[in-house]
Amino acid sequence: MKLEALKHQGKKQSATSARGVLKLQTREQIALDSGEKSGMAVTRYISLTRLIPSLLTLVDEEKLAVSAAADDFSDLTADEQRDLVTVMDKLKVIPVKNQLTKPKQRSKAGDLNITVIEAILSAGKPAAVQVVLKQTKLHQYFPESYTAQQMEEVIVSLLEAWRVQHS
Repeated sequence: MKLEALKHQGKKQSATSARGVLKLQTREQIALDSGEKSGMAVTRYISLTRLIPSLLTLVDEEKLAVSAAADDFSDLTADEQRDLVTVMDKLKVIPVKNQLTKPKQRSKAGDLNITVIEAILSAGKPAAVQVVLKQTKLHQYFPESYTAQQMEEVIVSLLEAWRVQHS
C-alpha cells in the first residue's frame, strides 16, 4: 500500500533534496524507510503476496528461499503452484538451484502441468534402491516365528558387519 501511495506522488523534487536531484525511486525509499538493503527486497516481498499459503509456509519455515519463491514461483498461476506443492510433497523434495527456473519457463511456454513438474523435480534425483527378497528364500535362513521387522534387523546388522570388515 505504501508503494502505491508513493507512486502517486510523482517525480518532483523533495524539499530536502539538493536542487536538481530527483527523489529516490519509490521502492528504494520504502527499502530505506524499512531498513532493507535495496528496492529489490521490497519487490520480492511484494511478489511473495502472490504465493499460495503452502508455499508461503515453506518460505516461513526457511525450507524455500525468499528469492526462489519470489523470483521463480510467484508468477506461476495458483493451480500451477498447487501442482508444484503436490509434486514436492509426493517426491519429498524441495527444488534445488538448477530446478528453480524451469517451472517458470515452462509456464511462460504454456506447457507446465503436473507431469512436467514431476519430471523437473525428479531430474538428478538418484533412483531409490530397493532390494526384494522372496519369502521362501528368507525363511530358509530364519525361524518361521520371525517377523519381517526382525528379519530386516538381522540383515541390516549383518550388512553393517560386512561393511566394517571390508572398509
